[in-house]
Amino acid sequence: MRVAIVGAGLAGIIAESAISKAFTVSKVAVFDGKKTKGISDQHKAVMRLHNDSIKEYVNCSLRPIKVQKAVYHKGVIYDSPNLLLNNLYSLKVYDSIGSRSLLQLGSVERYLISNIRVSSVNYIRQNVLGIKDSQLLSLHGSSYDYDICISTIPMPLLLKLVGKDYEVKFKHRSVFVATFDLNIKSDVHQTLYFTDPSESIPYRVTIEGNKVIAEFLIRMEKEDIDLSLMNKIMMPFGINGVYCDEDTVETFEQKMGKIDPIDDNLRRRIMMELTDEFNVYSFGRFATWRPLRVDQVLEDIKKIIMLIRVKNKAYYFS
Repeated sequence: MRVAIVGAGLAGIIAESAISKAFTVSKVAVFDGKKTKGISDQHKAVMRLHNDSIKEYVNCSLRPIKVQKAVYHKGVIYDSPNLLLNNLYSLKVYDSIGSRSLLQLGSVERYLISNIRVSSVNYIRQNVLGIKDSQLLSLHGSSYDYDICISTIPMPLLLKLVGKDYEVKFKHRSVFVATFDLNIKSDVHQTLYFTDPSESIPYRVTIEGNKVIAEFLIRMEKEDIDLSLMNKIMMPFGINGVYCDEDTVETFEQKMGKIDPIDDNLRRRIMMELTDEFNVYSFGRFATWRPLRVDQVLEDIKKIIMLIRVKNKAYYFS
């Protein structure tokens, strides 16, 4: 079996590992247009997992931690969820009402993932320009024949590659992340959600040991993260801005940080037709265009493996 994986983020790493374990693979290639290898530069924010099942697919370090989660609303910290806080936060971040992660507040157990190591597969540092007749077309007229293709790239981008138009708008919103260090000893794992509708106030701030991660809905440059703002977002934690190291500030953009869902029946139809017509399986949050935790992504790869086996009548069983 010749396997092509489009996208070298965490979903791509999981897909490569899972497919290689489930089937007899003669060749696997991971296509990614980024200059750097793997995901070291793609996940600068904290990744906390609900369980340790990712170890089955990814060579990484996991540490069990206890996380304290609360909401900061009009000068008061709430560690118990209620509908008012959920809806205010939902409107701030999504411009809509829906069930959000802050419905699970208080103390929760999680796994902190770090040191993700990438296997030595065939990484092709080229953007895919098109998909046709079980071929990936890339720069300079080169192509790659595949039996199975796993796409982890955003659904609207994949539709452009295969030349299909479903006349649907895929709406998304960038998230702007600022990180900096605390210059005092810290070994806590804490997250505060902010309901303040002002976009200059982050919607979520996380303390992970000595690292602070603040997530905004407007563009934030390094010069915007001064001691005054640090003090403003850290005071709800009881931490004065003088304990923030201004020299360690970094900022970056997650261009598809928040995605707006499309009609679920249409979403499923798109994925089914991509598989039927192009033998492309959509995998991951952006490829399936729905909000997912990493734990849920792992369940999806099991379903994809089952679908591949059914479609190929178990011919490629290892």
